[in-house]
Amino acid sequence: MTCPSDQGCAAGKCVPACDAAKASHGTIGCDYTVATPSFYAGEPAPCFAIFVANGWSKPVTISVARTGTSYDVTTFGRIAAAGTPEASWAAVPATGLPTGQVAVLFMSSDPSAGVTCPVAPAINASTAIVGTGAGAAWHVSTDVPVTSYDILPYGGASSLLPSAELLLPTTAWGTNYFGIVPLRGKRADSLPQWGQIVGATDGTTVQIAPNVDLPSGGTVAAAPKGSTTTYTLNAGDVIQWQDSNEMSGSVISSDKPIGFTGGIGYDCYTSATSSGGGCDSAHQQIPPLSAFVVPPTPR
Repeated sequence: MTCPSDQGCAAGKCVPACDAAKASHGTIGCDYTVATPSFYAGEPAPCFAIFVANGWSKPVTISVARTGTSYDVTTFGRIAAAGTPEASWAAVPATGLPTGQVAVLFMSSDPSAGVTCPVAPAINASTAIVGTGAGAAWHVSTDVPVTSYDILPYGGASSLLPSAELLLPTTAWGTNYFGIVPLRGKRADSLPQWGQIVGATDGTTVQIAPNVDLPSGGTVAAAPKGSTTTYTLNAGDVIQWQDSNEMSGSVISSDKPIGFTGGIGYDCYTSATSSGGGCDSAHQQIPPLSAFVVPPTPR
């Protein structure tokens, strides 16, 4: 049978579209909790944007909130149109992003940054955490499943030190992670690595057993190497460690699903033919360990 446009397939039956995405635990979904990535240390936070791609068979309604405040997507969301300036792009209509289209949501930017948003963002200020500390994530939800990714700064290769990631919906999150961060470049000016944990549910208990000493900052307690430190997250809470050093062997567990993202603001590499080398930033949301488990093949 063919499911109607507001439904999807799960366990051989047509069910509400978002329930079908939830059952798949995959990279399409209806609920995303996204922390603003850290950027080049000492630079004002540039334009942070989230992309929403509608591959469903009906228009998708997009909702955005942060710290209990809702934001009107029609004011900062634009439908991407290649080859034309962003100021001329059509606003995402209240009736929803049409099927087959991509919305660019301009989320936040420090007005003094070197790369600001071409369209007024939802928040005309930085939403990034500076150093080690706690902060708040964005909540992006839709009425049918979408694919989503982000970029910092918006502008890609024509901007400053860009990096992008595929976003995992909260329905693909898990309770066990390795805290993987990008390897620090060999040049001395490669700047601090960072790791973020994000909560989706109030009262989430997180335990981390780091392989390096993770620093304290603000309300965030230090997590010493060789011991287990416990933190509590509510929905939308973010904890960031920076400098997280090479924490990629750290073990993270929780009693409710969480997200983990690792990054570095300035990663520099050299080679025999690179004339001094080059630098970029990097950040990536890491899947839970359950996503890496391959079931044995039956005999």
